[in-house]
Amino acid sequence: MNAQTEPVTDLLRDVVPQVEGRLYGWGRCVVTYPGAPISRVYEALQEYGLQGPGVNSEKQSLSPQERWAIQYQHEIDTARIVQRTLKKMARLERRIVWMRYVEKRTWVDIAEKVSMSESLVKRVLRERILYLFAAEFGLLATDNLGIGE
Repeated sequence: MNAQTEPVTDLLRDVVPQVEGRLYGWGRCVVTYPGAPISRVYEALQEYGLQGPGVNSEKQSLSPQERWAIQYQHEIDTARIVQRTLKKMARLERRIVWMRYVEKRTWVDIAEKVSMSESLVKRVLRERILYLFAAEFGLLATDNLGIGE
């Protein structure tokens, strides 16, 4: 490992639990709410804020959909970021993300499915995938990392 990648690896090591926690949470939401129109709910939250549209200060009556959106705002935001990041990835990387964080497969199983060695999948592809997500989640200062260039 050269001197330039070592600090990057150290930075990634510090944020891996946060990134993987968000990805596993996203995977849980995908399984629990398949096909949910995440973007429309997110846009409504951005427009109306946490109070929801048309909330009367005297009578706080929200629709079930509005209550759900407010309760799961963090997951909705995470899903939006994950979807945006997945669009930037190669097909193989997207497949690995799906197998690991939605299907919850082991690295050995993923390596077999994509016909690669476990070390290649785990060290090289996993690091690249986690770098991309860490940067998109705003957990890394990407100015000096060469990510996204």
